Amino acid sequence: MKKLLAIFPDIKSIAVFQHFEIFFFVQGGWYDAGDHVKFGFPMAYSLTMLAWGVIEYWDAYEATGELGHALESLRWGADYIVKAHVSPFVLYGQVNFFS
Repeated sequence: MKKLLAIFPDIKSIAVFQHFEIFFFVQGGWYDAGDHVKFGFPMAYSLTMLAWGVIEYWDAYEATGELGHALESLRWGADYIVKAHVSPFVLYGQVNFFS
């Protein structure tokens, strides 16, 4: 892990998957409860609720100037879930930052 920190100093913003000594770096998504773990199902639920709220209240988000932030947040979480799908039959649903 020390080698990884030397190569990637901002690694704390990147989830690290270790699968048979192969490391995958996936940036995005949100950590759950401050414990450096990203859970796929709660994150998918949060993305769904945020997206639903944006669809329902699009005009309000637009009027307050927050539409861009909401869409950026949706993109951040959705990109993470897409990146966590590392092959056709492999989806990492729970990852953590380890040291």
